[in-house]
Amino acid sequence: MRFCLDEVGAFGCQLLVFRDGGKNGLNAPPPNCKVMSFRISRFVALAMVAAVALPGLAEPAAKPAKPKGPTQAQLARKGAFPSVSASDASVKSALPATDLVKAKAKLNKTATFVGTVTDVFAPKNGKRVLLDFAPDYKKAVIGLVDAKSFKTFSDLKQLKKKRVLLSGKVIDYKGQIQVELTTASAIRLVK
Repeated sequence: MRFCLDEVGAFGCQLLVFRDGGKNGLNAPPPNCKVMSFRISRFVALAMVAAVALPGLAEPAAKPAKPKGPTQAQLARKGAFPSVSASDASVKSALPATDLVKAKAKLNKTATFVGTVTDVFAPKNGKRVLLDFAPDYKKAVIGLVDAKSFKTFSDLKQLKKKRVLLSGKVIDYKGQIQVELTTASAIRLVK
């Protein structure tokens, strides 16, 4: 693509754009070429030429974030999660994962919750995996597994739609109640 600024008066110019692949000079368009002619101000014409001719000055498009390291599934230990019977006393005495009032009363203490995992979410930064216990994650506690504990557990994606028993320290992260899961016994399948 070639450009030619053609003076048209004291306050304007004409920008001619030739699509000739650089084979011909700027003085005349090639015989089989479309010519686009615009009457614009000199400033706008120079800005257009600069925008097309100097693409290296534009910022590159943001690339999607890649995980900073291996995913939890890649680091997961082999084997199944430990299980516990639904009739076990620990299950019967556990707080429902959807009871945020009782969960808030346990802040900065160790507590046990029971519920069905609705989603297993791994943010793109790869630093944690979150277990949600309600379709709207804000309406239940969240199970939190940090990257340093990834090797402790089997693949957490296996827990989706499973009833589990969680045990860990209850924390408040930006108004959301989370349960820190750090040991292998912190997550047990309820059978």
